This record gives sequence, C-alpha cells and structure tokens, in this order.
Amino acid sequence: MSDWAELKYRIRDFFWFSPRELRDLFIAMAVITFAFAYDDGSETFLLSAWLFNYLKIFFIVLLAFFFHESAHKIWGLSLGIRTEYKLWTLGTYITLLCTFLFQGKIVILLTGGVTFYHMAIQRLGHFRYGLNLLSCGIISVMGPLANLVMATLWETLAIYGIMPNFFHQMTFINLYYAVFSMLPLPNLDG
Repeated sequence: MSDWAELKYRIRDFFWFSPRELRDLFIAMAVITFAFAYDDGSETFLLSAWLFNYLKIFFIVLLAFFFHESAHKIWGLSLGIRTEYKLWTLGTYITLLCTFLFQGKIVILLTGGVTFYHMAIQRLGHFRYGLNLLSCGIISVMGPLANLVMATLWETLAIYGIMPNFFHQMTFINLYYAVFSMLPLPNLDG
C-alpha cells in the first residue's frame, strides 16, 4: 500500500472514468433504476408519479454506484492497480427479464462488476509482478463495504426522523446492491 502523498498523486492522475466505463455505468444504473421503479406501489399507473419515482430512485442508485466504484478505484490505486466497471450484457438482460417476470416484486441485480489492470510503472516495492488474488479480493470487497457504510449512514438519518421514507429506501438499495455485487458469479465483484 502506498503512503498518503503517493495515493494523493495517483488519485489526481488516475482517478477517472473512461468513456466506455461511463456508458456501461449509465446503462447499468438505468436498468437497476427501472428494476426498482417498475412497481411503485400505487394501485393505478400514473406516468407523472412513476417518472418522479424513477428520478428519485435514479438519484439513489447514482449515489450507490458512485461510492461503490469510487471505493474500488481508490483502494485499487493505493495498491497500484487501476479498476474499471464492465457491464455484463447477459446479466443485464436477466435483470430486465426478471423485472418483467416478477412485475418488480423481486429485483435481481446482475449488471456487471469491476475489472483490474496492473499499473506497471506505479507498482514499486515489495511485490511488482502483476495482479494477485489477495489484492483483487480486497479491492472487490471495498465496493460493497462502501455501500454498507453508506447504508449505515442513511439508516442513522432515518432513525433520527430526517426524511425517514427516503433514507430507508436509500438504505435498502445500498444493502441490496452490496449483497448482489458479492455473489460469486464471474462477471460480478464476488
């Protein structure tokens, strides 16, 4: 692990999202938002109410993804590894299919996961021969751990009565995303 000055330099120079990664993130967020917003709990469908609910959930999913992927990136940079989010196309179709089959009552999140790239020139010190399972495992856990920390923060705010319905929903989505991203499937973080 690098020291703080080196980590600050790596974050400044290497903490960015590629255009492909941004596209993959946007598609995954849109699909996950649709899965959570499909059943808004109302008895009759009203487009304006559904769109408002969709935008609210999109904001929640955006925050969950940002903290999740940022944790991967920052921890990876501290170990000399660059991370990138990759969309799992088949998993995205499975997510949409399950949303329609279960009418939004059961949400399955299989949209993608993190991939790792060795930063050869940045990796100096005790080990510099490429990726290893321990480093990749630690980086993979950091995303769901960030979601758990954020869920704890949101639930604390809800307990104190600050917009409880909204923060309960934020807690639920963060926990749901953390659990599904840790499933031991090849294209997810687990």
